[in-house]
Amino acid sequence: MNELSKILADLIKKDIKKKDLIDTGAMMKSITVKPKMSGSKINFEVSAVDYFEIVSEKYSIMEDVLKSSAWTKAVEDGVDKIVQEKIKK
Repeated sequence: MNELSKILADLIKKDIKKKDLIDTGAMMKSITVKPKMSGSKINFEVSAVDYFEIVSEKYSIMEDVLKSSAWTKAVEDGVDKIVQEKIKK
């Protein structure tokens, strides 16, 4: 799950760069993603400077990242890895 968290954080940062939304770099440095298990579901808590939510909403950062083929592949690979680890136990 930590691997998926890192991938999600990297994809968010990549989208911010792609959309040329970097000013001071404070937002980039502040982005962290933590996995949270909820039953059989994995949720990701994204933390960043307070204005990230406004910027993300205006420029569809999270929406675009979560729809991306890179994120879809990361999730599929991550789920496969988790399943394989559970099978081994």
